[in-house]
Amino acid sequence: MPKDRLNSLLICIAETFTNLLKVKGTVIPILEEDKQIEIRQRVAEAFALRRQSKYLLESAKRAVELAIEQDEQTAMNWLDSQAK
Repeated sequence: MPKDRLNSLLICIAETFTNLLKVKGTVIPILEEDKQIEIRQRVAEAFALRRQSKYLLESAKRAVELAIEQDEQTAMNWLDSQAK
């Protein structure tokens, strides 16, 4: 094995070992089940809100495009149809 490859392998092994030691020392709290459920619900809500915000942003961009290409009324009609 070439020397530079051996050095790379040794560095990789050393970094992996260091990372394992860091993880080993990490304290993971055990939460009550009701707290776990609350956190799970909030995370799910955050993901849903993120999806909704992306959808709304894309809708707004499309409406602006329609307003520029055609007219405002067409854009408003399109937005209304998306809201239903």
